[in-house]
Amino acid sequence: MAINTDKVQQQAADLSSQLWSIANDLRGGMDANEFRNYILGTIFYRYLSERTEMYMQEILQEDNLTYEEAFANDDFRPIKLFLLCLLILFVLYKMKNFLQ
Repeated sequence: MAINTDKVQQQAADLSSQLWSIANDLRGGMDANEFRNYILGTIFYRYLSERTEMYMQEILQEDNLTYEEAFANDDFRPIKLFLLCLLILFVLYKMKNFLQ
């Protein structure tokens, strides 16, 4: 079955248009540059969160634990707080440099 590239391109264009419309609705009266900084920070935070989870999955594999199991276990509380602090500090540091 052949893929209709014109149809795919039209769907991509429609999706792009819808996403821009949603982004404009979300930002309301906020300046586009200000909104960009907010969105990029949010995307960056998600990236860091996912990388942290992947890293922890790799480490916990030796103990036959999943990230979710370790996160729910109070014995790992100091590690969770440490990772959370590192994540927050890293985000703040990157945002400080990004906004300058």
